[in-house]
Amino acid sequence: MTAEGVTTSFEGGPRNLIRPPENELTVAYVVPIQGEVRNGNVFHQLKDYSRQNIAPEAFEVIYVVNNSIEDASNRTDAFAENERLFSILEFASGKTSEPPDGLAPWEFNAANAARSRDVRIQIIDLSTQGMQEKNIQAARTIGDNLAVKR
Repeated sequence: MTAEGVTTSFEGGPRNLIRPPENELTVAYVVPIQGEVRNGNVFHQLKDYSRQNIAPEAFEVIYVVNNSIEDASNRTDAFAENERLFSILEFASGKTSEPPDGLAPWEFNAANAARSRDVRIQIIDLSTQGMQEKNIQAARTIGDNLAVKR
């Protein structure tokens, strides 16, 4: 456990960000994600989550980042993109204070909107735990299981 109740591991994974749930938590969005930086989807999601009409402590977003074993061990372009995704989500969640290098203005604005609204972002990195899932449903199930326990 680190400062402000943020833990950076889940089941032994060093790149995860799992905060204890808020007492007011009522909704958890589970988002299996792989390669969503290049197409801009993650920024659209962050902007949409920052516009929710409920209090930020009432919902959270659980991103399940799913690198393949081959991508993680070979450090492919897909793996590099997911590493960039971590830095974006860590900034948007407030874990890091500096935005990642190279963000376009609209990308920075989307990540900063989630950060300013204090959107509760949880990150599960399957690749660093040796738990890579070959299909999106299996990755979603891992996120769902975490959400149900909260």
